[in-house]
Amino acid sequence: LTDKLQTRFAFAKSMYRPPFNNLNEYITLNQNITMGTGAESNVIKSINYTGNDRGNANLKPIRSNNFDWTLEWYPGSGSSLTLAMFRKNVRDIILNTAFTRSYKDLAGNDQTFLITGPDNVAKGSVTGLELAGQTYFNNVPGLDRMLPDWAKGFGISANYTYIDSKQDLYHPFTQKYCPANGSFNNASLSLYGCDTNGLPFTSMPIQYLSKNAYNLMFLYDRGPLSARLAYSWRSRFLQGV
Repeated sequence: LTDKLQTRFAFAKSMYRPPFNNLNEYITLNQNITMGTGAESNVIKSINYTGNDRGNANLKPIRSNNFDWTLEWYPGSGSSLTLAMFRKNVRDIILNTAFTRSYKDLAGNDQTFLITGPDNVAKGSVTGLELAGQTYFNNVPGLDRMLPDWAKGFGISANYTYIDSKQDLYHPFTQKYCPANGSFNNASLSLYGCDTNGLPFTSMPIQYLSKNAYNLMFLYDRGPLSARLAYSWRSRFLQGV
């Protein structure tokens, strides 16, 4: 735009392959028998079949279409002020879920097991912006004449990032209320969970992404000496439900 003001636009496609431990299947199956009580202690009340899978050989990589736009101002040597906006459309997010799979018992009969394990279960979006600035104190008009020679290598760098993320399940839980404790009727509940009032969570951010984060760094570059002292902070994030 000018000698000191620039703008950039970028588009990229990225892919994150699932780690090998998520692709290696190791399934544990359980037959859970509930017996009666009292006079019916020798009567089988119910049988359910469950399992756990440490991996999923059918996992697809997580893919993302990324859009970035920046506006950058460089007023002088070593000084900058930038604004960046970004959008990422993500698909095939990997989370633990529950699915059914049939196995034959010793008698040759098919039994359906409810198995928990990783799967590609959701798509999502990440939208945000970043503000960043950096300057050395000897580049600040008026201040440069007040600083002693040894202090002219000091500077400061800071940035702030805001992220708004959300994910949508491919097979969302559509009932108004959660099922009774101990029952199961939809794999989505193992992803979103239920609130204490019995209502299912229907909208959640993408895990491990903080909404707010900033970094503050003090700089010193003078002669043969270069030093940095940095502080980083991020707000709370969703680790799991």
